[in-house]
Amino acid sequence: MKKANILVTTMCCMMLVLSVFGISTRVSKASTTDTNWGFSLSVNDSGYQYMSARAKSNTSKIYIYWITCNYGAVSSITVSPYGTATAHGALQAAGTANGGVRAYSMNAYGKYSLRNYVHELGLGYARPGMRGAGGSGVASGKWSPDSTKNYTLLQ
Repeated sequence: MKKANILVTTMCCMMLVLSVFGISTRVSKASTTDTNWGFSLSVNDSGYQYMSARAKSNTSKIYIYWITCNYGAVSSITVSPYGTATAHGALQAAGTANGGVRAYSMNAYGKYSLRNYVHELGLGYARPGMRGAGGSGVASGKWSPDSTKNYTLLQ
């Protein structure tokens, strides 16, 4: 009987300690704050323009919101996921699970989810690239490296 009382008392003490001090777990806060982007894009330009590197906290899709186009008419944008190990590190393709390049098309203004493997590849920062695929002008919008919602999936 005494052993049972000691065991119950010990368990109660442990529960009390855990409830007072909490259970420590490592949970990354998602990086979902929107950041503005804007690029002068043209179907005649073959190179990508890249968004500023932002910390990528989880395996969620990248959120891209294409809001408008000024000084011309961009009708389509090619988007590719890239990442970097550090905020100013070298770009690495993050379109496939083994670090390959994938290109997706945004064919209208709107909110998009960009499939990527930045976090899975051990890269700390997302840095999507864009290039004009139709028309020319200054396209702009917002983006975040982590998303809590699902939007039109770029395919």
